[in-house]
Amino acid sequence: MENKEEDYFEEQGSGKGMTSPENISDIQFEIEKRGLDKDKKDYDLNISSKEEAINYFKDFIYDGDVLKAKYIQKNFSINKEELDEILLTEFKFALSNGDIYKAINIKEEFDLSDDLFTDREIQEIALGGLKNALISKDIAFARIIKEAFSLENNEISAVAKDVIESLIENKDYENLEEIKDNFLKDSGLFDNIPGAENEPETEEHFPENEKAKEEAKKAFIHYLSKGDILTAIKIKKSFFSGEEVDKDEAREAAIQGMRSCLEGDDVVKATYIRKEMEVPQEGFEDMVTNKFIDYLSGGNIYGALNLKEEFGLAEELLEEERVIEAAGKGFSNALLKGDIGFAKIIKEIFLASSSEAVRVAEEFYDHYTVKGEIEKANEIKDSLMAS
Repeated sequence: MENKEEDYFEEQGSGKGMTSPENISDIQFEIEKRGLDKDKKDYDLNISSKEEAINYFKDFIYDGDVLKAKYIQKNFSINKEELDEILLTEFKFALSNGDIYKAINIKEEFDLSDDLFTDREIQEIALGGLKNALISKDIAFARIIKEAFSLENNEISAVAKDVIESLIENKDYENLEEIKDNFLKDSGLFDNIPGAENEPETEEHFPENEKAKEEAKKAFIHYLSKGDILTAIKIKKSFFSGEEVDKDEAREAAIQGMRSCLEGDDVVKATYIRKEMEVPQEGFEDMVTNKFIDYLSGGNIYGALNLKEEFGLAEELLEEERVIEAAGKGFSNALLKGDIGFAKIIKEIFLASSSEAVRVAEEFYDHYTVKGEIEKANEIKDSLMAS
């Protein structure tokens, strides 16, 4: 789906309050940039004992307030081993939650050993953090955990597989393809991408788990019927071929999805669903016509004409009585909103010989004259009051 519609729908960001980092160096740079003036900070803390200082230090570390914790370390005599124990505990906790930013923040600011990245106990904690980051959709953080802690490929694949199966079970398909691309690409699991550029496209590989396939099909229909075509297509690409879905069911879901999009004025998505799912004219003509009339009666002539062009509505539609009636309402609504240009287009296309349109224009000419909006009144007189 490499086209402007996909670009329009795609979006990405990190959930931890910073721009999505690409690697551990990005986090280290962010920490360094933020902490350039940390030595200039001074805090008014009423601390009268070592125990109080330690408690403050713990609280600041747990809250992620590293600068205040550094202030405690610098200004109060606390045994380094005691502080390191607190720091290591919170480092492990942050890492286990998948919050690699906080974990690296602690390590860098307090000069914890680089051996943490290769320590087996920490690596096992990192695997748990990787899993939690994936479940939380923090793909960038999960990718950094994978790279920073030298985790084995088979361990990473096992974690990612568990997460994908869990997401499938919970009918949460939004990030499956991204997880697969970053953590399972060489594992052969959930892989529908040909192994070589010249390999025939027909040799796609989908999961053998029939339960997963059936759940994925249900999810495909669900998202499609809601109008979420991007998610629906990603699910189909990852889990099954188009031939494995009942065509009538898929078409009905596509029509419902188009209806949902049009109700939300999302013509771009509705158009994409029509093209992607090859919905026949008879499947959408009535709903699109109704939306055309809705736009027209509201005075939104550009929206109406765009809809007509995108969905190939017949020219004869413009002469139907219900459309002419909608055009009359739209003409009045456009004038009420002060959209004289829209009103002019409506008159030219639908009401060129309508004496009623002239009468309505005269009423609005008087309306704007009374309001003192002479320029608008004169525009109505010059462009709309000649029958």
